[in-house]
Amino acid sequence: MEKTEKSNLIYLSKLNNEIKEINETKNVINTEKFEIPKEKIRYYIFDNIKGILIFMVVFSHFLFEYSTSHQNTINRKIVVFIYSFHMPCFIFISGFLTSSNSIKIINLTRLLILYYLFNFSFSLIVYFLYDYKINFLVPQISYWYILSLFSWRIIIKFLIKFDYIILISIIISLLEGYWECFSNILAIGNTIAFLPFFLAGNYIRNKGLIDSYLKLKKGFVKFCFILFGFFTFSYIIIIYIDKHKITNSTLLMNKYNENNKLEDRIWFLANSSIMIFFFLLLIPNTKIYILNKLGKNSLYIYLFHRIITLVVSRNIFNKKNFTSHIIELSFIFTIIVLFVFGSDFVLNFCNASLEFIHKNLFYYNFKGKIIRYIFCFSFILMLLINPIKIYSHKKNKIIDINKENHWKINNDLNIIINNSIRISYVGDLIMLKDQVTSSKNNITGKYDFDYMFKYTSNHFHESDLSIGVYEGPSAGNKTSYSTSNYDDNIPIFLNYPDEFVEAVKKAGINLVTTANNHLFDKKLEGALRTLDVLDKYSLIHLGTYRNNEEKRKVKIVKVKGINIAFLAYTSQVNHIRIQELYKKYNFLTNIIPYKTNKYYNNIYKDIKNDFIRAKKESPDIIIVLAHMGEQFLHHTVEFQEKWNKIFSDLGADIILGDRSHTVQPLEYIGNTLIINSPGNFANSYIKMDGDSTALIDIYINKHTKKVIGASAIPMYTKKLEQNLFCAIPIYDLINNKLIELNETERMRVEEIQLMSTKVLVGKEIGIKDIKKNYFFINNSYYDLDKV
Repeated sequence: MEKTEKSNLIYLSKLNNEIKEINETKNVINTEKFEIPKEKIRYYIFDNIKGILIFMVVFSHFLFEYSTSHQNTINRKIVVFIYSFHMPCFIFISGFLTSSNSIKIINLTRLLILYYLFNFSFSLIVYFLYDYKINFLVPQISYWYILSLFSWRIIIKFLIKFDYIILISIIISLLEGYWECFSNILAIGNTIAFLPFFLAGNYIRNKGLIDSYLKLKKGFVKFCFILFGFFTFSYIIIIYIDKHKITNSTLLMNKYNENNKLEDRIWFLANSSIMIFFFLLLIPNTKIYILNKLGKNSLYIYLFHRIITLVVSRNIFNKKNFTSHIIELSFIFTIIVLFVFGSDFVLNFCNASLEFIHKNLFYYNFKGKIIRYIFCFSFILMLLINPIKIYSHKKNKIIDINKENHWKINNDLNIIINNSIRISYVGDLIMLKDQVTSSKNNITGKYDFDYMFKYTSNHFHESDLSIGVYEGPSAGNKTSYSTSNYDDNIPIFLNYPDEFVEAVKKAGINLVTTANNHLFDKKLEGALRTLDVLDKYSLIHLGTYRNNEEKRKVKIVKVKGINIAFLAYTSQVNHIRIQELYKKYNFLTNIIPYKTNKYYNNIYKDIKNDFIRAKKESPDIIIVLAHMGEQFLHHTVEFQEKWNKIFSDLGADIILGDRSHTVQPLEYIGNTLIINSPGNFANSYIKMDGDSTALIDIYINKHTKKVIGASAIPMYTKKLEQNLFCAIPIYDLINNKLIELNETERMRVEEIQLMSTKVLVGKEIGIKDIKKNYFFINNSYYDLDKV
């Protein structure tokens, strides 16, 4: 009896404990907002959608290299259509599939290992094959998604507790484009921008809405309406893409700029949301073997494919035999990539490798020790690889140059530079309203612009040829001079006194291009009169012409025995539509056309003929002066990059660009040296880095008549008196103390020095290590003092 009572007491005690545990569990369920449904349910629809999306991802990445923002080709339309929804759809599904298991430390760690392995491997490949920079904190191309997924899964448990979190995330996503602090470091910018899609997917999972949602598409009539809606919406999107310039910045959710505004991101978010809605309604929730398999194995396809797309695009698709079949070849290579990296063999092998690394990485055994050593070594290698490459590059650079030039000079690049011809190039010779009026002598009534060139004139005279961009007409004072200071909301019509041409010539500039967007500011008469004034002061010019005969004549300038052919073009002309200009005044200038220009093919043919005529003159060097690009940017845009490549392919040895009003990088395409923009020359609009400019020297070997390289001389635009500005080399300003600077000006000079050197030659060099010239040879900065 006592035993029975004892056993009953034990049973009751256990029962009470179980009841207590049940009640505690209920309390947790009632109070915890973050709930995740059953883990075992797997919806086939998501694997099917992922299968379709991974095909689109790979296919569009093959095409992406041949699709720029200003193109209107079928390639471009396909890329824009796919990019307008493919990553948001993927992210939405990632949010839905994120379970309580996904956010465990063990699985989050696996994501970081995958990111490190693939980002590191890809960095090495592109660094050595294509000379891309390695930045440990910035993900390479597509691998931002893995890092963002890691971040989303860390924060989802906390974010989901807040009411209206999806609406809040949409607002933050829209504002993110304004915040420069959210850069691509650790994929922070993309993580914030794409967050609404991840939250939406997770919200549908947590609320158990998917089953109710899938019922919407049941029934033949419903399905027909949905299908009709899908194709109608897709057609509207295609028409929208055809009629609007949608830039890569919009598609990649980059920071806002002139071509990527808030309304573009709103369009992107709305379009992606609608496409996700249609995908969920259209794709069946039944197992479709091929799509299902690709969907399940999509992770490793995504991780591996970017290496393949880059290598194939750069080494196969760029061959002339293949360029007309990019779409067909992209489709074939996409199928191959999906077949290979979507196989169970690759999946099992990669999973086993990942499990082996993860299992041993944190254990103090022999295998773990080896793995940790490998990770540490690779991390150190990533930190050291840039200086190692630079050092080895320097050691071999002189040998390469001598080998190319066949000139035995004891490997001394200084001798090569000193025994070459030097061509100097400055950017926009442009004057706004107050600059012109303040340069007038009220006693004599004459204009004096010599002050602008006070600290650069000697350099121009010492060069064998000095080139500038005469941006604006000299149409005579009957039409009034420049009308605006740019930021005063007054329409800009530029016009300069004849004395400005005299000052340019007196300063030592021998040649100017007049092909620019302001050439028509004083109509045809102003443009033609400018040519008369330039001829009056014997200033060599090209870019605008009086007639077709003058336009077709190639400008050849002989510099110390080297024959140089010059061609000049502009992408824009103010106050007249380019198409109208081409139709009515075809003789006036040479145009760089956008793909949307209905005369594109004719203009492109004209440009090709220009190069054919130039080559018939047997020049040693062909220089293209190209007025193109976006204003106030320190980087090139796709239109520039496209036309730099075209000019290079047609035979340009040097491309001298301008229009951005700011300094832009020096670079090479093949053997073509490109100066994208040296900035304005002493312009009064000094906002938006308008006070930063540069003088570029280009060196051509006298013996081989080949381009050696270039050097940059950063300059500061100093305000001398009211509305009088001049450009001063920063080296002379600091070392020779040519002029007094107040503390604010000195700090600004230091900022310009750092910014200019980084932009122009790719190396940030401060006042402490200041040099007169910063050499750019073999596509990288070259320190002659350390040769």
